[in-house]
Amino acid sequence: MEKKVKDLVTPLTDYPHLPYWATLKEAFIQLSSALESGINTVLVFNEAYRLVGILSPADILRGIEPKFAQHYEEGVPVFWSDLLAGSVSKKLMDPIKEFMTPARAIIESSDDILKASHLMLTENQEILVVQEKGKIIGVVTLTAILQKIIEVLIDRE
Repeated sequence: MEKKVKDLVTPLTDYPHLPYWATLKEAFIQLSSALESGINTVLVFNEAYRLVGILSPADILRGIEPKFAQHYEEGVPVFWSDLLAGSVSKKLMDPIKEFMTPARAIIESSDDILKASHLMLTENQEILVVQEKGKIIGVVTLTAILQKIIEVLIDRE
């Protein structure tokens, strides 16, 4: 039996999403509860509710890393107190559009999960935005696809 993306989609209503002008602090607030459910990204939309990007953990860390921390490998000491002070706390008020990665891959809900997994691997993304009839309905994660593949393989034994 062929498995479809729509069978594994996490609805948009259950996934953190914000407008591009929301602050990094607002994204942190949404992520703090979402992380408990294993969700670690925020979808970013424009005024017309069109997806413009994804805010990932790597995007956040790149955005808040102080310039002096980039010299860590050179033996320059870096402390958490330094991270939480100064320019980093100011960045919390910056819009998330300054940190996000532009959305690259969108998949149809009717597509096969193998197509989704292939797209994830070629685009190096752990989540894909899912649309149906041109409207975004949610996301599918690499973890959900892997769980389904494992389930199918175990059931065959």
